[in-house]
Amino acid sequence: MRCTQAEKDTITEKANFFGVSVPEYLRRLALGKPLIPVIDQDMLFELRRLGALQKHLFLEGGRVGDKEYSEVIVALRECADALKKRIGS
Repeated sequence: MRCTQAEKDTITEKANFFGVSVPEYLRRLALGKPLIPVIDQDMLFELRRLGALQKHLFLEGGRVGDKEYSEVIVALRECADALKKRIGS
């Protein structure tokens, strides 16, 4: 397929945004398959990591009845679940 240099640059930039090669990007577009931005995947990983750290502090600190700790854990879980739903993971 022929395209201008500007079009090629745009396609390459979008493929990089989704963390896939140009052929994979075009294949997914053509077949209607989902494209998940790398940033969303990274954000989900970070939310899970923060949740694990918060849970560790919650248990190790002996503050099992502490409302603030449990609220943070619940909020992190809700954010991670919403992001998973959005990216279809």
